[in-house]
Amino acid sequence: MRSAGNRGSLGVAKADGIMMTTKPHLRNSQKMAKLTTKTRKKMPAKEFGEPGKRAYPMPDKAHAANAKARAAQMVKKGKLSESEKKKIDAKANKKLGDTAK
Repeated sequence: MRSAGNRGSLGVAKADGIMMTTKPHLRNSQKMAKLTTKTRKKMPAKEFGEPGKRAYPMPDKAHAANAKARAAQMVKKGKLSESEKKKIDAKANKKLGDTAK
């Protein structure tokens, strides 16, 4: 298979003239449930990593793991403080059942 150039994160490849896409694999094989706007609006503030901003929703384990990853990215970009990240991580760890920091 040959690479068809940079086509984003879907991993587009060409084999025998046929275009194929490969989806990125989720870590630990966790599929994240779809969170609709309606469901998100109904969620209590305590279900968010940042309740005041209603940011980093954590209705389930997959979303909690995702919140930790997104918070780490925002710290690297300088858009989130380390102390805010620690609060999000602590809440996510509680949801995930992790006792590690």
